[in-house]
Amino acid sequence: MQQQGVSVPGDISLIGCDRSDVALLYPCPITLIDRAVEEIGRTAAQLLLERLGGQSERPAQRIAFPTHLILGGSCLPVPK
Repeated sequence: MQQQGVSVPGDISLIGCDRSDVALLYPCPITLIDRAVEEIGRTAAQLLLERLGGQSERPAQRIAFPTHLILGGSCLPVPK
């Protein structure tokens, strides 16, 4: 975006997912949707191992994990 002369947040708003190293490389703080990636991975692995080991016959389920919006300087309101 910088090479193309696109201004963040002047021309475009930017939102990233999770606190990755890539998000930290951008010169201004990026607005992030932050999730517990490690917890999601552990839970998915545990459920998969239970299923593969025949220990779980329960049907598919929906599991919710905490999600947080971390406001950075990379978003502006939609112009009216």
